[in-house]
Amino acid sequence: MKGCAKVGCLGLLGVVLLGVIISAFEGPAGRDAGRPAPPPAAPSPTAVGVLSGRFAGNPPSDRIELAMTPVLAAYDLPEDEEHRLRVGSVLIALREESGIPEILLLEYMGRHPFPGVTFAEAAALAAVAYKVDHPGASGGG
Repeated sequence: MKGCAKVGCLGLLGVVLLGVIISAFEGPAGRDAGRPAPPPAAPSPTAVGVLSGRFAGNPPSDRIELAMTPVLAAYDLPEDEEHRLRVGSVLIALREESGIPEILLLEYMGRHPFPGVTFAEAAALAAVAYKVDHPGASGGG
């Protein structure tokens, strides 16, 4: 009887292990069969995509990217999402003060770098220089 008891215990342990192994291979899909899958998460917008929606006139993301890349390089800023958002925030603040659309200022900065200063200083200088070069540019509040 003792031998059968051991075999019975081992048999029960085998069934439990088999169940664990099967559920591991099936994964959540096997356990949730019959339930609809949750919708996939929406992709996070890129910094440039966010800026496209916040810049005056909603310029396309590729235009912003094309203008921003050389500006980041000119001021030794990393080409990452955080710095793209920071650059965009400075440009938005300058637009609110000067009335110069962010994309125009960004493109101007790419053509006319100001060596030896920080990006924020260069952006302020570029806003003044843009107004001198474009006397008809709208004024800000």
